[in-house]
Amino acid sequence: MLSMLHCPSALNSRFIDEMSHFMTKSSVLLLFPCIVSSLFFLLYWVPHGEPPCPMGVLYKCLPIVFLCLYVGTHILQDGLTRYTACVLIGLLFSGTGDAYLVYQKDYFIQGMLAFAVAHLFYSIAFHERPMWWKFMAYYMPFYVSMFAILAPRVSFKVFWAGVVYGQLITVMLWRAAARLDFRNPSVSKLCAFWGAFLFLVSDTVLSLNKFAMPLPYAQYLIMPTYYASQILITLSIHKDVEKQDANSVCANGLKKEN
Repeated sequence: MLSMLHCPSALNSRFIDEMSHFMTKSSVLLLFPCIVSSLFFLLYWVPHGEPPCPMGVLYKCLPIVFLCLYVGTHILQDGLTRYTACVLIGLLFSGTGDAYLVYQKDYFIQGMLAFAVAHLFYSIAFHERPMWWKFMAYYMPFYVSMFAILAPRVSFKVFWAGVVYGQLITVMLWRAAARLDFRNPSVSKLCAFWGAFLFLVSDTVLSLNKFAMPLPYAQYLIMPTYYASQILITLSIHKDVEKQDANSVCANGLKKEN
């Protein structure tokens, strides 16, 4: 810990290197179709309030399709790992959930369960030690509050599907948060955490709007946070530039200064 305090320049340099590694020209170009298609859905399709139809499925799912292609390109270049495989499967189930939710009047539970499976695979991708059990103590007040608000307002089937879904999104956020180490910052792990957090924000707004009370401009809160969450989780597949631990980075930085 003490060595960390003596070498902020080394850690800052590593963090900047990781950021530049993430924001390469090829990465930006590969993400561009996803960003354009998500903006098209938000700015054209959502304001028109079109009824459910196959074109709605296409427009809503297209950003996720481009993210799947992004991950697939990364796998072809750098090889398949547990992390990239789980993120890709999570994206595929997310796209399935998106398709169901276009017809949410008839397929809401199916969409919820598809996203629950996506959260399961994201959790497997994020899982590593430490466990950080204290997270549950911080998170439980929010979980209990949402349960108290929504449980009396939903049907029996939606209730039990929601219980499963709520537990899995909780696990996803927990595993993403447990990986963070602000003494040795990692852009990949920060992307995973903020992606998981924005997913929770999106689903919270969606649930409150659908079951508790209509929220003004709900779709303009739900969909941007959802697409941002998926983009951040996708970006987390990039490996960290440095594989050394913090003390090694500091030692190297001190050697250069001497």
